[in-house]
Amino acid sequence: MGTSKTAAIILGLALIIAAGLVTGPLRDLAAARASLTVKGFAERKIDSDLAVVTVVLNSRGKTLREANERLREAEKRVREVFRIAQPGMEEGPAQMNPQHRLDVRGNPTADIESYEITRFFKARLRNVEQAAELNRSLENLVAEGLEANLSPIEYLCTDLAGWKADLLQEAMQDARLRAEKMAGHGGRKLGRILSAQQGVFQLTDPYSTEVSALGMLDTGSKTKSLKATVTVQFQLQ
Repeated sequence: MGTSKTAAIILGLALIIAAGLVTGPLRDLAAARASLTVKGFAERKIDSDLAVVTVVLNSRGKTLREANERLREAEKRVREVFRIAQPGMEEGPAQMNPQHRLDVRGNPTADIESYEITRFFKARLRNVEQAAELNRSLENLVAEGLEANLSPIEYLCTDLAGWKADLLQEAMQDARLRAEKMAGHGGRKLGRILSAQQGVFQLTDPYSTEVSALGMLDTGSKTKSLKATVTVQFQLQ
């Protein structure tokens, strides 16, 4: 009798455990079917409101004095061109690099053969249309013999925070519209939002399809496309 009771108890426990193993996944499946996850997307064309023009002057001379004199002359010519950027002009510190004479093996010696001085000038323009004009003036100086390196014009948007807030709201609305259509096809209605996750923003050329996991930040186009995505999980009713 003792053995029969023990066997009955073991069998009962086994049935309880088996029932739990079956109903657990069923509850999870029911919960999964009771929600819907969709992605929302929003895009807005925005215009740059700041342009940055950068030029790096290079001055060389057999003596430090000669290199400095050439730099001063070059600075005068650049400041004349950069007048339209006032007060948004920045002058970097002069960087002096002595050029050492090389021995027969190509190794630098202690003897200084010449001096090179570099200095950057940066113009920040609220009138972005002036940037191309300023850049052309610098290109003309280079054509006339000015030793300088020009960087590509940078076009920036300084109010991205405001645009991003508006775009996230539009992406959430887009997610809800998508979810309502999908739920409606199944005869369901949307309930409350269970979770929402923001994707990275992509600031690109208007016709670019390029994306990055860390986000894109275009500086080469005056008009840009700002894109936002959200992932939203809705409860289904």
